[in-house]
Amino acid sequence: MILFSAADFLRVLLAFLFVFLALPLIAEGHRLWRGEPFTYGAQVSAPLVLRAFVRASFAAEAAGLLLGRVKLCLPGVIIAACLVACVRGMWVARRNRLGSSEAGSQAVWNPLLSFLDDRASVSLSSQLDVFTLRSPRLSQHVRLFGCLIGLTLLAGIWTPLRQARFDHEQTYLRAVSLGALTQAQTSAPDGSVAFLAPLVSFSGLNAAPVVRFTGPILATVALLLVAFSASRIRAKSAVAVFALILFAGLLFSWANGNWELLPASVAAVYAIAAIAIAPFSLRDGVLAAVVALMIAPRAWLVLLVCGLSLLVLFALARAPIRSKPFRIASLATIVGFVALLHYQHAKGPAQVYQYESAARACEEIGRRFHRNEWLVVSPFHELACTYGQGWHVELSDFVSKFNIDQVSRSDFEFPYESQHVFFFVERRPLRVGPHLAAAGVSWHYAPAESEDWSAYLYGDPLGRASLEYRTAELLTAYGSSHSNLAVFYADENLVVFTLRHTPGT
Repeated sequence: MILFSAADFLRVLLAFLFVFLALPLIAEGHRLWRGEPFTYGAQVSAPLVLRAFVRASFAAEAAGLLLGRVKLCLPGVIIAACLVACVRGMWVARRNRLGSSEAGSQAVWNPLLSFLDDRASVSLSSQLDVFTLRSPRLSQHVRLFGCLIGLTLLAGIWTPLRQARFDHEQTYLRAVSLGALTQAQTSAPDGSVAFLAPLVSFSGLNAAPVVRFTGPILATVALLLVAFSASRIRAKSAVAVFALILFAGLLFSWANGNWELLPASVAAVYAIAAIAIAPFSLRDGVLAAVVALMIAPRAWLVLLVCGLSLLVLFALARAPIRSKPFRIASLATIVGFVALLHYQHAKGPAQVYQYESAARACEEIGRRFHRNEWLVVSPFHELACTYGQGWHVELSDFVSKFNIDQVSRSDFEFPYESQHVFFFVERRPLRVGPHLAAAGVSWHYAPAESEDWSAYLYGDPLGRASLEYRTAELLTAYGSSHSNLAVFYADENLVVFTLRHTPGT
């Protein structure tokens, strides 16, 4: 299972690098096949790459929200738009015949970003000769820093590789929202996942693994941003020292099970990006702050830190590199990272909302059967793992629709048109606990209409136990008179039954 998860992570990582790094750089006129902009040196290429990341995130977030409103956020539309951006960027680079991407960048982006005057920013092109550092000692620090970043990413993805389920109820909701957005089934898209729509298109995965692996990737991006700001305070040993400290901090954070980034934490990443890029370009700093606002408008602490820092930088934006404003920006970035860790730990302890075997069974079904040819009957949380690949029916709807006398007849057939139907039955009903109402999460489930019950919630221990027992009764009665019901998976906690059903029979 870990090998399959590792393959999914690589697909998400490659899609992330293409969408948020390669694509915007090509669209701005950079010729990556000739080493642009990375041949400029670490201290010059970093702002260019950060600017590309911010602009790609803004474009993905805005496009996701707008296309979601008209139910056109489909993979074909997203891929076509990205290809148009690449072709236009290469055309601009060829037409202008520039070794630098500034003119190409202006040609592509200025019509979109002309609402904000950027004359107060420090020009990136003016830094190419002044700020290029290639000393052997710095190269050693860069290699050390790269190793630490790699170890941090590995530490971050270790839990998602071994664990397919989510630890927070809101993450299930975000996965469902992303699945609905990319399937054009929603008119009110969720801003916390709109920018992830291109990753679903280019990775070819459903929403659950995309949400699952982008948390560690974005947290590693936050580490990169803070280390970049630390290098502006002092260009030598400070990079390695800060990287070691932040590496230890992230390990401590993830060791407590908080590997999932909720909307407030994702907004904190873009708030840090806004503060980090603002000394180079106020326009892009504002864009990053707007992305943070669209992702989590209620994350007032992160947005407050970001806004105050941007105001300070706006007043000091004309200062030269390595002056006091740059150091203020670096410290402000570190404060933003502290806010990120605060939101990481403020989410509370991890909760069990789904058996791990249930999430793994959904992944196995998705790999073995064709898309949209299978259906899962289970509680809500399996919906996040099946959205975009198969169909899902609520277990409460199932038990309220059928009775034992009905399913035990030999001529009875379940009215499901999918070729393969899977029933998830918990041998040990999962005790989710009554904290769902306290967290402000409310669910609406169809009540069971049989003579034995009136209504229940999946989070109620007695209601869930009764629900699972009733499901087992129905399947036992059906299996006593039918031969097309078999066991697909079983362990001490869960049994997955499969119904071999041929449509039209």
